[in-house]
Amino acid sequence: MGRTRLPRPTRADTAAIDRLARTQMRLATSGQLRATGLGAGTASRRCAPGGRWQRPLPGVVLIQTGKPDVRQQLLAAVLFAAKGASVMPGRTAVLTGEAALAIYGVRGARADRADVLVEGDRRLRDGSYVRLHPTRRWPPTLRGEGIPCVRAVRAASGFAAHEPSPDRVRALLVSTVQRAAANRTTRPQVVLRR
Repeated sequence: MGRTRLPRPTRADTAAIDRLARTQMRLATSGQLRATGLGAGTASRRCAPGGRWQRPLPGVVLIQTGKPDVRQQLLAAVLFAAKGASVMPGRTAVLTGEAALAIYGVRGARADRADVLVEGDRRLRDGSYVRLHPTRRWPPTLRGEGIPCVRAVRAASGFAAHEPSPDRVRALLVSTVQRAAANRTTRPQVVLRR
């Protein structure tokens, strides 16, 4: 008869992991998990094929078995680019471009790629669906649907700077202006200062 391996007990603060999962759409950085006392080996085992967790991007853990939804993928992109233990305020990485416009509900905006602003001195590479854009002038940061984002106007200008199709640029700029004029709630909950 085969022996069943029991899971090893962990010294991690499970309440802290639960809090991260609750406040960050079931996502955490590897650094945040280490700060709870969870060992790297334990996290790796949980992220192994068939495990309870997964790694959508390097250094980011999805604390669930199912596929990430679009919002989780966008937050994972910000967490991937952020540095430090306190990544959620948007002080080192923030969503911009078309995906941020999609968060704001701008008609025609897609969220299949995440453009993320990072501090100018960071040395990171783009990853999977994430494009990183270094900046030396940090913009005001808002929280849109729980994700650190730049304001809609900044997101639209970032989109326009990188989109090759003038027709798409025109359409999204018009939609952004119309959305802002029709509904002043295009500015999410809280403005976060750097």
